[in-house]
Amino acid sequence: MSMNESWDQVDLPALLQLDSLGDGCFRSRFCDLNLQGRVYGGQLLGQAASAAAAYVDGRMPTYLHGLFLKGAVAGHPIEYRVERLQEGKRFSSFQVRGTQLDRPVIDAHVSFQVEEEGIEHGERLQTAVPQPLECPTMGMLEKTYAQILTEANYRLMEKNTLEARFINPEDFLFKPADLPRVAYWVRPRRQIADGLQRCLATIYLSDYFFGFCIMAPHRPMVGARDEIYVASLNHSIWLHGQPRADEWLLFMNESPHAKSGRGLAYGKVYGEDGRLVASVTQEMSVVGKAP
Repeated sequence: MSMNESWDQVDLPALLQLDSLGDGCFRSRFCDLNLQGRVYGGQLLGQAASAAAAYVDGRMPTYLHGLFLKGAVAGHPIEYRVERLQEGKRFSSFQVRGTQLDRPVIDAHVSFQVEEEGIEHGERLQTAVPQPLECPTMGMLEKTYAQILTEANYRLMEKNTLEARFINPEDFLFKPADLPRVAYWVRPRRQIADGLQRCLATIYLSDYFFGFCIMAPHRPMVGARDEIYVASLNHSIWLHGQPRADEWLLFMNESPHAKSGRGLAYGKVYGEDGRLVASVTQEMSVVGKAP
């Protein structure tokens, strides 16, 4: 039976739900692929956090760092083994190792915290940006630029699990961007009510399109993957409370440095109300030369 036979390709909580094998081991049920036909990195991050979450009750994830080891392939389950690193009154921390066909694919550290009162301040969005419904859908972009995309043999792929709206896509679709910065809105296709599932969904979403800002000033988005090989090396996310991943999330990403085949990206994630809800960093392998 195909791994995805009973998955509708849209239900994000179902993708992140794992089967318990006992003794700290879990197995994936379904497979979500990226454009290269490998397992999408956000699935690995979200499922690693989901495996660790099985050992906490009422605590929400606050931090995840994932080291991508080898590319996971389609059609085979991934097994996650959880090791408890810390169990305190306020924090719980775990190491999660994901393997497929006896090959390590991800090593992650995940922390959870009891929600409590304390000092509080939080950054709010300072820059005026178009709202998500003011930005074109992927379908609109494909229709508007159908001839150019056809000539370039390129499709604007959007994952079935999410909906994305690029801000000012013309600035990086067909020409290099002026700066290594990219902004976009993203949300799951279906609303998610549970607080933990929202956090897991945010971790999953955080890998979508995140590192493109590294390539943006060197290659236009259209045709970039045919000229430059990219692969995520590691990924970190800090959750500031419980993001409303059932609503639109605004990613404001930029790259401060790229050299020697590696690039660093960091981003701030805001809710619809302008509150900072997460911070993300990612290092990528970027193999290719600027024109």
